[in-house]
Amino acid sequence: MIKNSGEKALNGLQTEQRPLGMFNYKSSFNLMRSDASGISNNFTNIGVIACTLMENEGKKYNAGIFLSITGIGCEDVNFPKFINQLIKDKIDFRITRLDIAVDYYFGEISIEQIKRYYNQGLFKSKGRPPRCWEIAPKIFNGEQHFKAGGYTFYVGSLSGSKSFRAYEKGQKHYEKDYDFRSPLARWIRLEVQFRNKQCEIPVEMVFDLDAALKGAYPVFEEIRYPKTAHFFEQENKVLKLKYKKRMGWLGLDHAVHWAGHSYKNLILYMFSMGYNFEQICFAIVLQKSPDTINYLELNAKQLFESEQSSFQIPKQLRA
Repeated sequence: MIKNSGEKALNGLQTEQRPLGMFNYKSSFNLMRSDASGISNNFTNIGVIACTLMENEGKKYNAGIFLSITGIGCEDVNFPKFINQLIKDKIDFRITRLDIAVDYYFGEISIEQIKRYYNQGLFKSKGRPPRCWEIAPKIFNGEQHFKAGGYTFYVGSLSGSKSFRAYEKGQKHYEKDYDFRSPLARWIRLEVQFRNKQCEIPVEMVFDLDAALKGAYPVFEEIRYPKTAHFFEQENKVLKLKYKKRMGWLGLDHAVHWAGHSYKNLILYMFSMGYNFEQICFAIVLQKSPDTINYLELNAKQLFESEQSSFQIPKQLRA
């Protein structure tokens, strides 16, 4: 298990009020942290707090408190301790976004290796594989293209409930005379981003980052951890996002409306060609799918509401 090294929860912080609210909260504040060395009195902005404190403002603004902490701000925060304190104080909260990063400083992994994992199906959980794309900046000198910065490989939709990216962190700030032979150039960062899009981010993910990564994509069952990681006893625990049931989002009426919108003309055309209801159902629904055929065979009487049903799957669909 990758160890969370932060020993503080949210100590040593100050707030700086902003002129306006944000995210439909009435008030907002910059979250400031003092210089960790104690040498200077400088403060660094490490996040924001937005809130609506007055109960009678709850109808006009979002009620409660919104907290967002930057990557730099997370360095000295012990999130398990912070979450435990919220639970202990019986504060009702939810996680809207969680980013987990793993750094490989010594070339233990590469963008090309991640792309091979993708081609092997190690980013596919259920259904269709997630889409992928790559950003590979280059410069053309009149004869050939040369690398002009760190490459980034994305998996999944950035606006969805989870997404992945691998990028050459050590080459992020490319300059004309950048030395790609530098040890820093081997620094690769893997990131998984969770959002509560039609799902719930389990609080347990904060306490077990490894289990969260394994639950996000199968590739983390195969990939080795970097040499710099601190480990506890290895466990095989897996944590996944808690998705709402799809029918709960859409509703049957909504689904039927859009099915008709998409396929009404096809169904009417099949009627004009002499197909009946049963034949249309076979042609559209079954598509030679063994799972669907087995289901209909097992549930034929219930589906056709007849104790004397002579329902049989047509031979051509078994081929």
